[in-house]
Amino acid sequence: MASSTAPACTSPRIWGSAEYLLWWVKSQNLSTPVATTSTNPGLTIGGNNLAGGIGRDGTVVLTPGSLDYGTVSGGRLTFGAWFDSEATIGGEVRGLFMENAGIRRSFGSDAGGNPQIGNPINDVGLGTGENSVLASDPGIATGRVTVSSQTHLWGFEANALLNLMRDEGFQVDAIAGFRYMDLHEHVSITSSTTGLPGSGGVAFRGAFFDPGTTTTADVFRTKNQFYGGTIGARGSADFGRFYASLTAKLSLGNTHQQYDVLGLTTLSRVGLPNQTALGGIYAQPSNIGGRSRDSFGVIPEVEAKVGVKITDSLRGFVGYNFMYWNNVARPGDNISRQVDIRQAPSTPFFDGVTRAQPAASTRDSSFWAQGINFGLEFRH
Repeated sequence: MASSTAPACTSPRIWGSAEYLLWWVKSQNLSTPVATTSTNPGLTIGGNNLAGGIGRDGTVVLTPGSLDYGTVSGGRLTFGAWFDSEATIGGEVRGLFMENAGIRRSFGSDAGGNPQIGNPINDVGLGTGENSVLASDPGIATGRVTVSSQTHLWGFEANALLNLMRDEGFQVDAIAGFRYMDLHEHVSITSSTTGLPGSGGVAFRGAFFDPGTTTTADVFRTKNQFYGGTIGARGSADFGRFYASLTAKLSLGNTHQQYDVLGLTTLSRVGLPNQTALGGIYAQPSNIGGRSRDSFGVIPEVEAKVGVKITDSLRGFVGYNFMYWNNVARPGDNISRQVDIRQAPSTPFFDGVTRAQPAASTRDSSFWAQGINFGLEFRH
């Protein structure tokens, strides 16, 4: 007499999902204010114009302490399969990509140079202390200071799966594999100054040009690349048409940090070719260039989701994700206002000699990303 047996496993042999991510990422910290205005534009001490200096009478800071990128969109693709008929050993690959999110803040004067706007510095060269390199000055120059930043996160992982337990509607799997994460960011500070008629013009490499416009660009870039192993677990439960899952992972490995600093000053005059000099305000020959280092990287991640079975093969779900990354390089943490004004081509004090300040900086920070996920999953 023939007998029937139940299938060895009711889990799908293959699965895949596509998700839309609506996340928030950690704001970009600015280690120093980079734009100020002053209600006391004529402030002088010992013949030095100190208006706009941090802590000086009438100074108002225009740039916030951090730049918030707001919500960031992205996507994630997953494909997995069990390799044996009992669904005991399997594999899964995932790819994460977030949009190139940016933020921009701009502060400009009117045609008469009002209000006064500048880049605050602590001048360690001439010893004048806290003051500012002016982009606009009432009756003397019009100008604008623009601060912008971008962040871009992406990565992928390949994991082996080992089923630890499977019961009626409940399953627990162990996860182990390899992970790569990539974080690109930059902060740029651009200042443009145009001398008003009769003001004497603008300074460039220690001389004055009238008429003329000088534009300084200070760019701070960082790139972080994580290579490491991952361990974790995933639990899932079915409740009729509905289901839920919770995944926790920990990735340990190496984070390669790359720092790049660029500073340029350009003189523009009508009918004449532009002239460009190395050095801006916060990016000068003393800290311009690239440098790199490696640090121990740790990336914990938690993902929870709930879903509904649309058909036998198709599911829809919504979830929450949190990811943390220690020891990353972020560009806003490496801007210093300790500046030797004699290295700045946009000032009359420029002498072309490379000095010690601003010094190159490689400070560690951290990064996190969290948010809501919406997706569809195919199972067969």
